[in-house]
Amino acid sequence: LGQRADGLSVEVWWSPYHPFSSGFTGQSSAELAKAYEEATGNPWTMPLGFKHALFEVVVDSLKRTEDISDPDSIARAIAATNYNSIVGPIDFSKGPVPNVAKTPLVGGQWHMDGDKPVLEIVENNDHPEIPLTGAMKPIG
Repeated sequence: LGQRADGLSVEVWWSPYHPFSSGFTGQSSAELAKAYEEATGNPWTMPLGFKHALFEVVVDSLKRTEDISDPDSIARAIAATNYNSIVGPIDFSKGPVPNVAKTPLVGGQWHMDGDKPVLEIVENNDHPEIPLTGAMKPIG
């Protein structure tokens, strides 16, 4: 979108600013984003954290599975997940429905830094543990 993205607001489900770390690799959100950018030459995106967290939950669930050859045993381990991931706590017992976990959402706004779009965290009322990195500005 280039300059047209300047000032657009968006819900932010994960960013390098999120104060969570991978229970699998130990990387912080900032370290994961930086490693991705260095390895690919592409900017980080919000799905990156969730793709990483998916594998964290898989590894954690398999470690806790009593009988790896029994699909029901695997399903029970997944259902019992209570894990601190790179996107925040994943607790399938507290979700709105079984096997679903809510993760923190904050408000963001894009601005341009030269030709590069930058996402700032501009609203965190529900999750003050995620730091603000900018202030909301009028679009246009």
